[in-house]
Amino acid sequence: MLESLLHINITKSEAKNNISLDKLHADNKDMRLDLLAEVDGKYLIDLEIQNKNEYNIIDRDDNYTSYIRHDSLKIGDKHQEASKVIIIWILGYNLFPNGSYHDESITVRAYNKEVLSENFKTHFFQMPRFIKSVRENKTLEEQWLAYLSNQLNSDELEELFAMNRSIEEVNRIAEIAMTDKDVKEAILAKTLNQDRENLIYQKGEKDT
Repeated sequence: MLESLLHINITKSEAKNNISLDKLHADNKDMRLDLLAEVDGKYLIDLEIQNKNEYNIIDRDDNYTSYIRHDSLKIGDKHQEASKVIIIWILGYNLFPNGSYHDESITVRAYNKEVLSENFKTHFFQMPRFIKSVRENKTLEEQWLAYLSNQLNSDELEELFAMNRSIEEVNRIAEIAMTDKDVKEAILAKTLNQDRENLIYQKGEKDT
């Protein structure tokens, strides 16, 4: 999936979901990244799914990116030894008023658009724009996004599985996982914590 969305070759990946974001929250609630993977020993890729627009994605992206890169350093490491960080947002709404369903953010110089750093990179996948603009799921990227959109009927899913067996395997694992009591409780806890974070953010906006 990561190869398909980012258009890169990956030889080795390792899930690292033990990264907690408690330090980013004043109430120290249990907040963790949706999916964090170390890729080829040099990239840390975080995939986040956000269905509702809470108008704080850019702030969250800045915080997540900085925290993940800082956390990759060990005591005594030099700044340049920190891992490069890629954030992928799968959004259930259109974040930007125009452009493609897949947008990208990097650090550039305002004067001539020269790329200053590739240590931080963010990919935004805007699902409503994808659903509206893509009619046939020909590429691997399109196939994964079609699956993640949760808009396919049973026949369309079977057709997608026939095209991409990796998606079929992920779907099978997801169905098994969703019958697990601990998984359901973890999803509920994350949802409740996210709702709490959004309320705190909204209250702060009203108070300013």
